Amino acid sequence: MAYSQTLAAIGGTTPYTWTLSAGALPGGPHNERRGGLSGTPTNYGTFNFTVQLADYAGLTATKAFSITVPVPPLTITSVSPMVNAQQASPYSQALTAVGGIPPTRGASSPVRSRPA
Repeated sequence: MAYSQTLAAIGGTTPYTWTLSAGALPGGPHNERRGGLSGTPTNYGTFNFTVQLADYAGLTATKAFSITVPVPPLTITSVSPMVNAQQASPYSQALTAVGGIPPTRGASSPVRSRPA
């Protein structure tokens, strides 16, 4: 999902120049020199960073920020009831899920049983 956040300032002399002075963004969003962050995050977690603002006269200010990119919830999408099985016959049914952090273990894995 795309992310967009405008940074704002008051005071100083325009035009302003914004830079990332410390920390890291969550892969995807990038700092725009005009005062914004935009892009599609490619990593999950909490990312701490500091932005520096410089005005036309050379005055500077910094501020720390944090962005949290949550892991999508893990949801089983297989339907129930499953396909009927027959006694003494091999059985296979795919189980599917969405969300979580890929690759999800067991996603689209068949469930098999063998006759006893």
